[in-house]
Parts: sequence; structure tokens; C-alpha cells
Amino acid sequence: MDTKILIVEDSLFFGKLLKHNIESRLGYTVYWYKTLAETEEALEKISDISIALLDFHLPDAKDGEIIDLCTSRDLPSIVMTGRFSSSVQEATWSRKVIDYVLKEDGNCINYLIDMIQRFFKNKDLGILVVDDSVVARKHLKQLLDIHHFKVYQAKDGIEALEVLESHLDIKLVLTDYNMPRCDGFELTRKIRQNYPTDRLAIIGISAGGNHAMMIKFIKYGANDFFTKPFISDLLFCRIYQNLRLVDSFEHIKEEALIDHLTGLHNRRYLFETGDLLFKSANRTGQFLIVAMIDLDNFKKVNDSLGHDTGDMVLKKVSEIMKNRMRRSDLLCRYGGEEFCIVGNNMNPRDAIILFEALRNEISQLVYSKGKKQFNVTASIGLCLEKKSSLSEMITLSDKKMYEAKQQGKNRVNM
Repeated sequence: MDTKILIVEDSLFFGKLLKHNIESRLGYTVYWYKTLAETEEALEKISDISIALLDFHLPDAKDGEIIDLCTSRDLPSIVMTGRFSSSVQEATWSRKVIDYVLKEDGNCINYLIDMIQRFFKNKDLGILVVDDSVVARKHLKQLLDIHHFKVYQAKDGIEALEVLESHLDIKLVLTDYNMPRCDGFELTRKIRQNYPTDRLAIIGISAGGNHAMMIKFIKYGANDFFTKPFISDLLFCRIYQNLRLVDSFEHIKEEALIDHLTGLHNRRYLFETGDLLFKSANRTGQFLIVAMIDLDNFKKVNDSLGHDTGDMVLKKVSEIMKNRMRRSDLLCRYGGEEFCIVGNNMNPRDAIILFEALRNEISQLVYSKGKKQFNVTASIGLCLEKKSSLSEMITLSDKKMYEAKQQGKNRVNM
């Protein structure tokens, strides 16, 4: 689907520069208008705008009326202003916008590009709000909803730990201190036993905050701390600062956990993330299946046609698997020409149909090397029942895969 960005900016120079950067760097469609009247007329004709970048002061709307027009239509908005004042800040945040940006800052364009990219990532990023106050949770959720985060809630630390186990997309926890059963300190300590700082950020919150409380939160493993009541601007500065840190860790880790030939995850990632999926499936009672896939007679391809041809086959097979599997499934290059797939909450009956179709698609693909054309087949072993550990399921599916080879190859065994 075409991504549409709305710009409302009366400066010809800045508007042209911003439009060019969004189109060239992000590839999005940009609609640019210079007045409130033009924008109002255009919005009657244009639909599905994803985000709006709005100048606070326009020739026919000098006090941010353009923000009201866009937010009344539920358009997520970032405000741009040439001057900063407490009155502009208050008027901006009271209208529940994503952010505001100073145009006089030389890094303004880069900041806007980063905010747009982050906004589109937020729909897949979970934040857990932990507070025994329903009112406090609701207030935080309303603020986070403006940024399109996936928001989860828990009334105390015990419930928060259960939510964390069930939702692997949570990257940040906002936790109050004073809660029954398990307070913010104890929750932070327990989270850090299973979720290191490179996996999850924690921000402590308290109405009675002081330096001693902040220090204790951080010593227990929190990344940050602030007191209630808080300024929305400061809240999101802290949130995005901590999410960027987690992103940086994930990028570094991702580099170490990706097989660079195929683009799939590697064996180390399989056991790290697969164990989390296994524990979650055990707790929730969801299905979990494991498939081992080995390309038949692959050594002959390398020996007779060269390793570059073998690499081409591995990349193509990996592409087929990516297209067949869901985003929630775990795909790994296990080693050489062997692959492992963990089907997350995949019904065993559906798995049999899926992997038979995958086997057939792999066998039907025709490769070319010079004048020679050839096919490659795959033997697949399935473990369709949860065992005592992920390792046991991998071992069993590997055994089934070797049985498939002994039975004539190019088949699915379970």
C-alpha cells in the first residue's frame, strides 16, 4: 500500500527540502500544502494519510489551528515551529501530537525522518505499563496510543511477569514503585533475571520519587527513572532514548545472529529465541512444532557445478521458506544445507499440509548453470508434539528427516 505523508508548510525552501528528503530517502508519497484553507480542501479528497507534518504558524492559522484540523480527523501529527516558547509547547502537547520540532535546528530534517521511521515501527513494538492505579494506566495508555505503540497493562509486578512471558514484542516496561504483591523494585529485579538490558528497557516511575528511590531503581536494573506528575515531552524523550539504546543493542546482536549468505537467523539464534518460544508455548498451552529440512544430494551440486551455484540454491530455497512461513515462525540455517523451522502456535494438521507444499515447491524449482538445468529436492522431518525441551524436539525432527532420506528422499516424515 502506498504510504502517504502530509506536509503543511508555508516556507518554500523548507517545504521543498522536506518533501525531497522524504521522497528520496523513504520513498513515500508526499502531499504538500501551504495554508490551512488548501489543506482543508485537500483532505476532502485525499484518504489514508499516514502521518502529518504541520507548521504551527501559517498565514491563515497563526495559533496552531492546523493541528486541530488534522487531529480532528485522527491524523497522527508532528508539529514544526520556528520559535520555541512555553506557550507554544503547552499549546502543542495539549493537542495530543506525536512530537514537535524546532525548524531552526540544523538537524531538523534528519530528526523528522527518524520520527517518521520510528512511528511506523511502533505498531510492532510493545510497551508494558505496570501500575495498580487504573487511572494512571489509562493516562499512560492514552499517551502511548498517540504514538501507535502496542500497549499492554498490568496492575502489579506478578501480573506484569505473566504478560512479559506471553508477549515477546515488549521492548520497554514503565513501572510504578508502590504496588501490592510485588512492587517496582522487586519487579525490576525479577525482570533482569531473564531480560538483560540489551533486550528490554525499564523505566521506574513514582509520585514520591527522590534521589534515593532513583538510585535504588537503577541499582536493581532500571535504565531510567522519573517522578509523577510528568511532562509528556519529557516522558517521550526518555522513552525514545531508551528504545534507541535497545535498538542499537539489537542491531549489534542481529549482526552476530544472522547467516549472511541466506539472510536467515543462525543456529545460535535458534536456541536463544526458540527456548523463549518453547517456554511461552508451555505456559499458554499453544501448539509448537519443529521441522528439520535438508537438501538432498547437495554435495553433488557443489562438487559438479561449483560453490557459487550451491550458494545460489541455498539463497533461493531460503527465499521460498521466507515466503511460505509466517512472521511469527522462527527460520534458521542450522548448518551447511540444513535448515530448522520452529512453527509458533502452528496446528499440527496445518503443519503437515504446509511442509508438504514447501517440499513440493522446492522440488519444482528449476536452476540454470550455463547450459545445464537441474532441480534440488529436500527431505523434511517434523516433530508435531511438544517434548520436554526444544533440544529434544530438534533431535526428534532431525531423526525423522534422516528417516525420510533413507525412505527415498524428497519427502516429509513425521
